[in-house]
Amino acid sequence: MSSLSIKSAIQTFLLLSSIKWLLLPTYRSTDFDVHRLWLAITHHLPLSEWYFNDVNGTTVHTLDYPPLFAFFESGLGNNYITSTLLENGWLDRRCLSLLPDDDNAPSDQCVRFQRGTVILSDVVLFIGAYLATKSMTTLGEEGCGRAPYFTFLLIVTNPGLILLDHVHFQYNGMMLGLLLISIAFMVRGASHRIENNILIQNDQRWELLSAGCFGMLLAMKHLYLILAPLYFFYLLRRHCFVVEMKGKGYSISFSLKRLVVLAMVTLVCFLGPFIPFLMQNDPVGQMQQIMKRLFPFGRGVSRYIPCSSFCHHHVLIYTYINVSACS
Repeated sequence: MSSLSIKSAIQTFLLLSSIKWLLLPTYRSTDFDVHRLWLAITHHLPLSEWYFNDVNGTTVHTLDYPPLFAFFESGLGNNYITSTLLENGWLDRRCLSLLPDDDNAPSDQCVRFQRGTVILSDVVLFIGAYLATKSMTTLGEEGCGRAPYFTFLLIVTNPGLILLDHVHFQYNGMMLGLLLISIAFMVRGASHRIENNILIQNDQRWELLSAGCFGMLLAMKHLYLILAPLYFFYLLRRHCFVVEMKGKGYSISFSLKRLVVLAMVTLVCFLGPFIPFLMQNDPVGQMQQIMKRLFPFGRGVSRYIPCSSFCHHHVLIYTYINVSACS
């Protein structure tokens, strides 16, 4: 099967989700405890204490992801389904309790609940993979649409990503999906054709959507900042410089209006999740504490950043190789 449809994507998601469910009892790292505590923090505490609480100094698993991811954790712990699970005893309340590091062993119910949230969050990965694969066919290159389903399959069955999220325990698939959605919009915006010596480009809103998704991605995980220069220079050239055909030649002009709109869209999507923290009693203190958590120079940022940067550069190189294959 080489064609890609919504039906085939859903079938693949259900099949892979069943396989991932079999990984529930496998090894899990301390990242499982980290995210369990973040669930507890966002479940029990007011927003003003999210980035300050360390369970009275008994844990090192403090909240150190940007606000949008904190709201994601809050959404997992504060919803009708989770409340129903707690009320009926299908999820023990200890799973969402503020526990010290020396007494935080999870129950089987808690493991199933948290593993299940990762599996469900992979919906974003599948959407991103689907949109990115489909968008490549708009470029017009002969090789890009040759086997879209297998391209899609290679993304969603990445063994490293499965091990990292569904064994080790993280939510990288969801964030990679958001990156792929942004890339899909970017590719859509890159499509163009020439009719009667007039350059017809796709709607510029595709590039604004791409920038907005990337802004949201930064508000989910700040380590994607390493991609910011690539986005900046690409969108500056593609979106802010207008190409006009003139006879057998063409002219390029810079649009300040487009630059302003692009900057506004990116900043709104990135800074939007910070606004609730700016509305607290001590907004300056909130921002200072968030920055201390996001960039912990006092506790090993020299180890933390390079390792994650290597992983993200791997994604970049992998993407470049696959895109180049379609050129």
